[in-house]
Amino acid sequence: MCAFDIQNAQVMNNFKANLFDPKPGQHRQKNIIWIRFPFERKLINHLKEHTTAKYSKTNTCWYVPDNLHYRKTFDLKPKLFSKNNNGLYRTHRLFQKKDHKSAG
Repeated sequence: MCAFDIQNAQVMNNFKANLFDPKPGQHRQKNIIWIRFPFERKLINHLKEHTTAKYSKTNTCWYVPDNLHYRKTFDLKPKLFSKNNNGLYRTHRLFQKKDHKSAG
């Protein structure tokens, strides 16, 4: 691990996911995780300090990209399937069987 990864891991260890109500959704045709919580400056600062969250004025809600990192951060189950650019579903790479070839 490089110094940045170690520092980032320590920062994420201090993140308090239980203060937020995450819900998967869509915004501007992208999969995201909506993050709802009472409007308090401390909570906003905490979220911004530990994530790359953005605020949607049209939905009056904070959100982050729906990816494995943020699913772990907010204690959400990983997605089993996701859409590719062609609109087809594929199994998430973590749940695909590995093809083991015998050496010989």
